[in-house]
Amino acid sequence: MGVIPMILGGSSLWMPMGAVICYGTLIMMVFLLTVLPIAYWQCFQGSTERRLASESIEKL
Repeated sequence: MGVIPMILGGSSLWMPMGAVICYGTLIMMVFLLTVLPIAYWQCFQGSTERRLASESIEKL
C-alpha cells in the first residue's frame, strides 16, 4: 500500500493520517467482501423463493 511509508516515516502529522487510511481501507475491504454479500443474500433470499413458487403455480 502507498501509505506504509507515511506510517513508517514517524512524522507527527503523516503517521496518524497514514494509519487511519491504511486501517480504514483494510476494514472496508473485509466489510465489502464478507458482510455486504451476506446482508444482500439475507435481504433477497425470500424474493427468489416466492418467484420460483409463483412460476411453478403458473405452469399448472
